[in-house]
Amino acid sequence: MPEQPPYLRIADELRRRIAEHEWTPGDRLPSRAQIAQECGVGENVVRRAQELLISQGVLEGRAGSGTYVAEPRQRVRVVRSSARERPDGSPFRADMKAVGRQGDWESRTDAKVPAPAEIATRLGIAEGDLCVRTTYEFLADGRPVVG
Repeated sequence: MPEQPPYLRIADELRRRIAEHEWTPGDRLPSRAQIAQECGVGENVVRRAQELLISQGVLEGRAGSGTYVAEPRQRVRVVRSSARERPDGSPFRADMKAVGRQGDWESRTDAKVPAPAEIATRLGIAEGDLCVRTTYEFLADGRPVVG
């Protein structure tokens, strides 16, 4: 079995130290140079491990300040649409069918987007907290519908 890449080994080590409460949420981690020296790797290996943990929400990077243990994420349950619970499917598709057209939509989802005030209020989070944003373009017979 091939050996684990060094950055994954360092990521596991950082996770372990957080799990064992050596560092707690809000704590600043030692510099990359310090961690690299302790673990016997290069600073780029530590950087890559930290980037992985930042993308997973375990750490957060603060420009010009360092890398910190992130606060645990609180999950918010959001019901996206009552249309999913309808036995006859999407109201949009039903409306398009009623006028003899094929209704459909395309979507684009962006993760880690700062929540604007109105969305933050709806989700029960602080303005600027990261959320997922999905935008939809509704189509009739494959062409955008204005409405």
